[in-house]
This record gives sequence, structure tokens and C-alpha cells, in this order.
Amino acid sequence: MKKINFKKLQALINCVIILISVLSVFPASVPLRTEAAYENTHINTGNPRDDIVAVAETQVGYTEASINMTKYTKWNGWIDPYYKGKLLDGYDPSGYGYAWCHAFVSWCADQANIPTNVIPKTAGTSTGKSFFVKQGTYKQSYANGGGYTPQKGDIIYFGSGSDPSHVGIVSGCDGETVYTIEGNSSDMVKKRSYDLWNSYVIGYGVPNYNDDPHDMEVPVISTDAATYTVGDTV
Repeated sequence: MKKINFKKLQALINCVIILISVLSVFPASVPLRTEAAYENTHINTGNPRDDIVAVAETQVGYTEASINMTKYTKWNGWIDPYYKGKLLDGYDPSGYGYAWCHAFVSWCADQANIPTNVIPKTAGTSTGKSFFVKQGTYKQSYANGGGYTPQKGDIIYFGSGSDPSHVGIVSGCDGETVYTIEGNSSDMVKKRSYDLWNSYVIGYGVPNYNDDPHDMEVPVISTDAATYTVGDTV
């Protein structure tokens, strides 16, 4: 009977243990799928203008998995990808792959706890723009003859004339340049900037946020000392 070489056996066992240890941690070193790598880590403050932009910031760099397939379209819902039996251009047969710029905006609003009567849940840029037009809160861009200067948290619409073909979230404006975060910009979430007179910018949806300064009633404080008692906080 052949003798067992216990030293070689022990060495083999040690190699197996090391291999198992390496394999157990190896998946953590593999890059995560796009959908798992961009979680919303923002904790809402209750200021919707700040919150929607902060949520969008957490998504910068997100790239669609395949033709227009994103977590935003899956959240938004199924859309029939066929018309008269023909697959529509840019649509995935699953019904969850479609142009996702407005689905991204709507997803960010939802994550920021902004209700759909303030920012609609939709994948359609025309539907989104019409929502603000009907509310009377759509503002023409400088290029379209308007005089409105966008604010952080506004929804910016792009296109030609009055026809929107793209949309994003305004992250800021310095009076000459508007800064944005946009979904489906070269198939990913990107930060962009535009001159306020850029003809590609057609207008802005101004959500009816409850914390807007122009919606707040300024309290009138009496200057008559006789109306107060010692210890009153004004």
C-alpha cells in the first residue's frame, strides 16, 4: 500500500483553502452592473428644488445597459414598442427600452418625494411640456422670445421652435449660462451647460413647489413695542 505524503496533502489542502478564500471575495472586485452602481444616496431635506437636483447628482455617469434599457424606464412602466406590427425605431421589444430623458426627470422627482401633480410621471417630452403649459407654469426661453431666468429645480425643455425632443433638470443658472443634469445624453446621465440664448433651449417647466419664495406670504411684523410683552419671540 502506497504511503500518504502528509506534507504534500497538507500543502494541497492549504492551496484549496486559499483558492476558496480568493473566490469568495472576487465578485466584490468585479465592476457592478450599471443599474446596481448608481443608487440614490441622497437624504431628502424637504426643499424640493435642492432635493431633485441632489438626487440627479447621484445618477451622473449612469449608462444605459443596452438600447434605451434603464432602471428609469423599468420604473416608469411598459410602453408598447410596436406600431402596426412593426417595432418602433429606438424601442426594445421588451417594452422597457425607449427614450428615457423624461423618465429620468420623473424618477428623480419621485425619489425627491415630489408628487405627480407637481412634476408628472411620463416618458414623453411633449406630454411633460403640455403639463406645465396647462398649469400656466411653462416659460419660454430667451431664444423663443421669453424673459424668464431659470432656477435650480426647474425642468428644461430642448428642441426646435415649440416642439420638445429632449428634457433635463436645471441644476443652476448664473444669469448667462444654465447648468443641467440630463438623462439619455449620449446614452447616459450627464451634466451639461448652455448659453441662455441657445436656440436648442425652447423653454422651462416651473414646478409649483410649495417652498417657492414667490408662493410664500410674507408675515407682517408690528413695529409697535406696545403690542409685545417681555419675553416675546418675534
